[in-house]
Amino acid sequence: MRADDLGARDVTHGVIWRHIVALALPVLVQNLFQQLYLLTDAFVVGQFAGKDALGGIQAATALCDLTLQVCFGICAGCAVVVGQLFGARKDERLTRAVHVAYALALIMGVIATVVGVLGIEPLLRLMGTPDELMGQALGYSRLYFATMVAWLLENMGAAILRSVGDARTPSAIIALACLVNMVLDLIFVAGFGMEAFGAQLATSIAVIVSAALMTWRMMRARGSWRLRPERIRLEGGLAREMLVCGVPLGLQMGAFPLSNTLVQSAINVHGADAVAAWGLAGRLTSILWLVIDAVAVALTAFSAQNYGARRYDRMRSGLRVSLAGMLVVVGVAATVITLLARRLSLAFIDDAAVAAICEPMIAYVAPFFLFYGVSEVISGTIRGAGQSVGPMAITLLGTCLFRILWVLFVVPISPALRTVVASYPISYVLTALAFVVYLRHGGWLRITGESQVG
Repeated sequence: MRADDLGARDVTHGVIWRHIVALALPVLVQNLFQQLYLLTDAFVVGQFAGKDALGGIQAATALCDLTLQVCFGICAGCAVVVGQLFGARKDERLTRAVHVAYALALIMGVIATVVGVLGIEPLLRLMGTPDELMGQALGYSRLYFATMVAWLLENMGAAILRSVGDARTPSAIIALACLVNMVLDLIFVAGFGMEAFGAQLATSIAVIVSAALMTWRMMRARGSWRLRPERIRLEGGLAREMLVCGVPLGLQMGAFPLSNTLVQSAINVHGADAVAAWGLAGRLTSILWLVIDAVAVALTAFSAQNYGARRYDRMRSGLRVSLAGMLVVVGVAATVITLLARRLSLAFIDDAAVAAICEPMIAYVAPFFLFYGVSEVISGTIRGAGQSVGPMAITLLGTCLFRILWVLFVVPISPALRTVVASYPISYVLTALAFVVYLRHGGWLRITGESQVG
């Protein structure tokens, strides 16, 4: 096993399921801490600030996530290139790629901050955000965008470390940041009564701490991926290679929050209780997302290294192992969450009206996360091979375009809240079916004697 640095992992040899578990578990632990933070945040805001603060956070979340996920997708594309160079053992080019990736992260962070801070108010008004939620939403979102550079530095460092097989370090750092976030939530929201702004202030401080620790770790790496700040610069060839992989992935990852923004606009029409319930349903079902994300992130790193080493057979086996594990775990978790939906809702906010709206939302969406998981696991394999255009197109059409058309043409005919929510399970199924077809027949990876990995 190649081990130039503590924590690095060469996954081009050895037992496949053990490598995937080793890569996925730290991400899962990190995601569990993030989920614990999200649930704590929802509980603290719901109990000490009320449903207007909870609704204000939800009203702004889709727009904030849209910007962040596009940038995170580009970071993931940069990490795919780094992972391929690591697997191919091209150390000199790997060193240059790391510094180009950080240059791109800094540029994206500055642009996102300026655009977000200046543009958030007119966008919230365009979405029809209820007046009673606007003040909470503006304070929350402006502070969110003000710390975008820290978000990008944290994510780029984590993505690069995972691409060379070190999933433990970024997970430990982000888990620590989540603990800091939870403590500060209690201080700012429960103690000082700062409502939605206080919740985001806690998050911003935690992200800055996490970004500093991640950068420090990269600067102390003993491998060829060590970060030296004075060498951070753009190089045309490497930057283009990363953007060719990262921009489609960014658009793919941004498709979900973009469609969420449109759905949020349709939910806003139903009032503040519906907005708060939709936000709570999202927090409660995010446990399903975190399992899927852990598997997809691990598989992308696994596939990138094996693609660089030309071990295409291992990519196929890794995909099958990951799909099986994801379906079992997500299936069990979705069943439990659906059965306990009303009790969970009342535990977070003591409001029967909000809980009554939240319960059917969860029942409509949670079981269909299985289809979302299929899409993400297949997409992770394909992204590892550096192919992002196909997954981007499938996600944009199956998720983004479908939900846009649903909100524009179906919801006006039947404007009930359940009609709006139904866009999620239907889009999950359509997108999963498209990914299965593309995996088997899309010709995305040409190998001697074979046409694809599926």
